[in-house]
Amino acid sequence: MRSRSLSEISQDIQKQIDIDPRQRPHIYTVCKVFGSILAGVVYLLYRFLERMAKNFFPTTADEEYLNIWGEIFRIQRKPATHAAVEVVLQWEPNVYRSGHPSDIKIKSQNGNEYIYDYYVSEYGEEYQEYCYTSDSESNCSKYIFKAREDGDIESLKVGDTMFLTETRRDIKTECKVAQFFNGVDIEPLEEYRARITKRFTTPLRGGTDEDYRFWLSQVEGCTDPYVFPCQVLENHVFKDRAGCVSLAYLCKRNKNIFPSKNELQEAMNKLGNKRPLTAKIIMVELVPARKAIVIATKEIINQLPLATINEKFKAFLIERARPNLGLTLNDIQSFLTVHCGLPYSGALTFTELKIKEDEVLVDGEFITANGRQV
Repeated sequence: MRSRSLSEISQDIQKQIDIDPRQRPHIYTVCKVFGSILAGVVYLLYRFLERMAKNFFPTTADEEYLNIWGEIFRIQRKPATHAAVEVVLQWEPNVYRSGHPSDIKIKSQNGNEYIYDYYVSEYGEEYQEYCYTSDSESNCSKYIFKAREDGDIESLKVGDTMFLTETRRDIKTECKVAQFFNGVDIEPLEEYRARITKRFTTPLRGGTDEDYRFWLSQVEGCTDPYVFPCQVLENHVFKDRAGCVSLAYLCKRNKNIFPSKNELQEAMNKLGNKRPLTAKIIMVELVPARKAIVIATKEIINQLPLATINEKFKAFLIERARPNLGLTLNDIQSFLTVHCGLPYSGALTFTELKIKEDEVLVDGEFITANGRQV
């Protein structure tokens, strides 16, 4: 049913005023004013009923009411997290340290600012404020700095250079990245809606495959949960084991789609409170296994640069990433025709192969379950 506008409602009410404005102008004016007021009230009532009908189900609810639905089912929207970086600060020799590192702020080459979070380690003894560092002492310390803005703002590599936002006489301006931890954007509204709808349509039971998949999807950053019921990973192969459930997941919304060991441990702790008492949960760390695809065709070399093909191929692998991923010739045909818009003329899938002049080598990371149990 089409929603009626305020002008349409007002016109319908005005037509119901059965008074001649030439004979009784004052009464007609009063009735016209009250008619406009009534039209506004009716319009607001229609809009209110439409909004209530829209928010009656989580599939059509707006953000405000979707959060209410989440509270009913105890499903929270995954918040954004801050990126963090572990850096090595170098103290100037023969200089008194003037203050605690909590006053230090650093920034990346992209201009993103990071603030002090906590102390990691110092080569020698723990940091001492207002102490003196001689040439013979270690002058390096490791600290964790947290990004001022939350979300997936950038990706830094080990060895990248960062800078102090303010020059200090006791610390060198440049510092090196020892480790980087990705931040996560707030969960998209439609993904949050899908989780609530899934819970709405499939009530939890006593630990089925769907239950574990739902519990795993609640973990921050998780986009693709995988459940291997009654299986354990031994020597890179899943084997049957009664009473065990192996779990794994990917974070495809992050630049690094593989969760870290700490994230896997946190996920295991959260699921430990929800699992049946008799079930044993095993978290599997997924890892990339590098393989090569050789596409034998002259047309591809002439029509599309190799760098472009590699870029598209990496996106293609991430899009369809799953544990123990295997590529068939049909997959390669789909990649060439759909993603690259190129003719298909055959492909060979071997890790070691001599490349001829008329062949193109595409290298990518296949997602495998050849990882370690956490």
